[in-house]
Amino acid sequence: MEFTVGEHGEKENWYILASTTVAGITYLLVSDSEDDETATQARIIRELPSESGDDTLYEDVVDEAELDAVAGVFEELLQDETD
Repeated sequence: MEFTVGEHGEKENWYILASTTVAGITYLLVSDSEDDETATQARIIRELPSESGDDTLYEDVVDEAELDAVAGVFEELLQDETD
C-alpha cells in the first residue's frame, strides 16, 4: 500500500501485515517489507474518519496506552495465524 507522508507529500510503500477494529476504530500493522525477516520497521497506524470520502487517512498511534492495547490485539492475531 502506498502512503503519502510528511509536509511535502513524499510517497512510501508499506505492507499490511494485519488489521483489526477496536471500539469502531480500524488499525493496521504495517511493515516496510512483506517478508518478516527483512523488515526493518513496523508501525501501528489508525484510520481517521474521512470527511470527503475520497482518500483514507491514517496516523501513527502515539498514545502509549492505546499502542499497548492494540499491539496486544495484533500479537494475539499473529500468534493465532502461526498456531
